[in-house]
Amino acid sequence: MISRLPLTISNAYLIQCEQPILVDTGSPGDFQLLSRRLEKEGLTLHELAMIVHTHAHADHVGSTHAIKEKADIPTIIHTNDLQWIEKGANAPAGAKGLTGLIGSWFLARRFTPFSTEIIFEGEMDLNPFGAPAKLIHTPGHTLGSASIIFENGEAIIGDLLSGGHFGGYIQPSKPRFPYLYRDKKNILMNVQRLLDWGVQRFHVGHGGPLKRDDVAKWLQKMK
Repeated sequence: MISRLPLTISNAYLIQCEQPILVDTGSPGDFQLLSRRLEKEGLTLHELAMIVHTHAHADHVGSTHAIKEKADIPTIIHTNDLQWIEKGANAPAGAKGLTGLIGSWFLARRFTPFSTEIIFEGEMDLNPFGAPAKLIHTPGHTLGSASIIFENGEAIIGDLLSGGHFGGYIQPSKPRFPYLYRDKKNILMNVQRLLDWGVQRFHVGHGGPLKRDDVAKWLQKMK
């Protein structure tokens, strides 16, 4: 049901259900690569029912404007990150460590702003689209970060956590904090929430996927 679509520096995901849902769109300039990834999954842009954004950072929303120019696809984002996609600027998140400083250089890139059709606050049921899942607010990386929780124990969590080092090229299944984040306490709290809900497999924006036991062990060390 969940297909990872690796892009230039981040992962997008395709939820293959009755009405296919794309999660994130990669960086500015990823449009052609994303289109090819979708074609390999047997889909075109025009067959997508919706685009869900996990948060407003250029490496996750950067190709949305290009997609919307080609296809009339509704998009959704949490209200706390709405202003940033309308400005074409990255939602605030502090750099943590040397790699974070490098990451902040990438986030200095602006992206073409776009409008969104659906704004959510607490949570949103995705069953009407044929996906046995719900979209929930999981702030920490940004104030408006969101995750998709599936009934089968899988979750797409954007940059709530990261996998491995250097964008997931080294030890991609090793849980760690994202390179940039707004609130460490909120990250730990929301990871615990996901574990309490029974999430077994975490699909992340960089690297991954992460196994439940590995995430639980990491969380215990961080507390």
